Amino acid sequence: MEDKTTTIYLVRHGAIDLKDGEAIEENPPLNKKGIEQAKKLGKQFKEVDPELNKVVTSTMKRSVQTAEIICDYLGLKYSSFPEFNEFSRKVFKKKILTNKFWVSYSKLKKARQKFEEILSENEGKKILFVIHGNVIKGLLMSFLGLSLKQVDHFSYGHTNVSRLTFKKGKLNTISYFGSKTVF
Repeated sequence: MEDKTTTIYLVRHGAIDLKDGEAIEENPPLNKKGIEQAKKLGKQFKEVDPELNKVVTSTMKRSVQTAEIICDYLGLKYSSFPEFNEFSRKVFKKKILTNKFWVSYSKLKKARQKFEEILSENEGKKILFVIHGNVIKGLLMSFLGLSLKQVDHFSYGHTNVSRLTFKKGKLNTISYFGSKTVF
């Protein structure tokens, strides 16, 4: 029996407008830099891995816009899932007596469950996830067996890429690319 490798790319959406490190609006669109970052990613994915089978994104504007731009280069359509929407990074602070922690922790669990479902349904395929920094950190926490506190130290910039390969649903390899040198 053939040992099918599934390749997953985790990409954080392009840049948005910030003030004092916080988003200016609740569900902001990409800014000009974010649009250019998404175009660069689209071109690079077309060159490096034009055999992508599927693009998955959250339902939030910045991720959808990033996915749309990348899909234009690849000739693909994307699927949006609210399970991959952003949640508060307070979940990584592990202050469990706060409501914000439990809301975010619940969202993290749903993101992991949806990811595992998509992974199991797409064995041997290549899938691009265009999602959010905290969601990516939460997924990496699961794959690497890290604690909430440990993964809080991860830095995940706009349009950074992680490439993961899975065999029989188990993590096989992981590679990380910064936004300056995507591939």
